[in-house]
Amino acid sequence: LLEQSDDIISIYSQGMLQRLKLICAELVDWDLLLIDEPFTGLDELGEKQMKDSLNQWKLSGKTMCVVLHSRQKAEKYASRILHLEDGVIKES
Repeated sequence: LLEQSDDIISIYSQGMLQRLKLICAELVDWDLLLIDEPFTGLDELGEKQMKDSLNQWKLSGKTMCVVLHSRQKAEKYASRILHLEDGVIKES
């Protein structure tokens, strides 16, 4: 993102916005992090960086609420999974 640091954020691609959110999350000492579809728009490098960060936060005991449509991905990062269907929790 360094090359685009002078650009206005409204012209950033989906992947660039995801990377910016990742950077912000790395800079703040948060107690709860809410992430909706963190892999959307990321290239291979961005996806690896996101996976590394999610794993690091999980190991540190941080609390995250991550929305994913892939149960396989969710199982890699979650200590608890909630399955929502039509706004109702179907399993946990």
